[in-house]
Amino acid sequence: MMHKLVLITLFFILLCFVNDVGAYLPGMNPTTYRKGDKVVINIKNLSSRRAVTSLNYFSFPLCSSDNANIKREKSPNIFKIISGDNIHNTTIETSFLNDKTCTFYCNVFIDEEVYNKYKHLILFNYNMVYSVDNLEIFREDPRRKGFYYTGIPIGYIQDRSYHLYTYYKITILYNNSGGDPNKNHIVGFEVEPKSVDFSTSEECEGNETKQSMEKNKYVTFKYDVKYVKSDKPPQHRSEHYYRNLNDQSMIHWFSIINSIILVILLSFLISTILIKALHKDINKYNRINTNIFETDDIDDRGWKLVHADVFRKPRNSTFFSAFIGVGIQIMFMLLVCAIILLIGVYKYKQRYKYIQVMFFIWVCISSISGYASSRLYKLFRSKHMKLTILRTSFIYPFVLFIIFFLINIILHYENSNTAISFSSLTFVCILWFGISIPLICLGSYIGNKKSPIELPVRVNNIPRHIPKQPLLNSFFLSSFLVGLILFA
Repeated sequence: MMHKLVLITLFFILLCFVNDVGAYLPGMNPTTYRKGDKVVINIKNLSSRRAVTSLNYFSFPLCSSDNANIKREKSPNIFKIISGDNIHNTTIETSFLNDKTCTFYCNVFIDEEVYNKYKHLILFNYNMVYSVDNLEIFREDPRRKGFYYTGIPIGYIQDRSYHLYTYYKITILYNNSGGDPNKNHIVGFEVEPKSVDFSTSEECEGNETKQSMEKNKYVTFKYDVKYVKSDKPPQHRSEHYYRNLNDQSMIHWFSIINSIILVILLSFLISTILIKALHKDINKYNRINTNIFETDDIDDRGWKLVHADVFRKPRNSTFFSAFIGVGIQIMFMLLVCAIILLIGVYKYKQRYKYIQVMFFIWVCISSISGYASSRLYKLFRSKHMKLTILRTSFIYPFVLFIIFFLINIILHYENSNTAISFSSLTFVCILWFGISIPLICLGSYIGNKKSPIELPVRVNNIPRHIPKQPLLNSFFLSSFLVGLILFA
């Protein structure tokens, strides 16, 4: 019955995954353009390499942030909000293969409030993240050719004064490998920001005056849009940027490898000690032709002293079973996450789809936690099955909800674009419990119908007395020290 449950779960996971796999794979299903087609440039958020949270673009006086006609999704996807991929259109108007030069973008009046907001964005190195055809904008590092940063910086500090980038030289790379003029694909989106003071001259090229940030003064922003043909294939259009992305977004491979090596070494050390101890004891009893569990040898120590208490029903067995069931579900979920991440998907395309698929996979495999917890609880031959199901259903979501709720309050305080409303949070909870709890009940029902697991040894009626342990062996201190090893 268990293998049937696993097959059904995998089937639902496959359905969820297949529907979105085309949108996941790097460069899959790019939009086809022909000359004159409208190219929509979108706004995502304000991201920073120094700050922890990304900010809501429309909470700052930036270009396109005060446009009353800006298009927004009527029903924004909750997963887009969580991932920060809830996009809007900019006021930059461009059509395919039609270049624009020194085009007016917007005027911003720098009063006291605006000055302080811009100062904050510059100090924390925030960048405006634009995108076109699901491809984020990149800028090349002027000091390291071939290396890229994400987004358009607000400004910079030079000689203790703040300067604004007011001129954006945007380059859109396109591919026409097939030769058909009606089948072009966008394969690159780059920008070269410059600081130009347009109050001295309306010209863009040749204007070397830097735009310093001064109070009670208007600042003009302009942009270029240039289309350049490229031989980069559409299927790998993002790999060039992410492969050469500067180190702020690189994976911490050293920490990951260090943790993996420590886990392997500790596992090998413990398993070697246990195998040697067991092998020595088994050989000893084989020589005297005695059952290892029936001897009364006074020299018995270690595992032989507690072998008849290992499978004893623990205190709070319902909590124990619920934690084990949820833990198995988390392990299965991590395995699925690792497989999808190995494809290298989420950073190339919309991250909200990755979160969306992960959410539905987690909900679909809820039956696994129900099955595992019921099988373990039935091993203890107890009669509180309903309480076990209830705790399996609520123990992990409740803890997760409390943590997420507190983080969401902080995000609202920071004006982050990833903060979600209370109604959206309620919708996620209803969706979670409306699907997850019935599946947990189904898994528990299947597990409860199976016969109990046969124990390899008999459990003593009287539990063995455990002497008082030193402080070093206490539960909380041991848990802290064991977890600390991975961060050594």
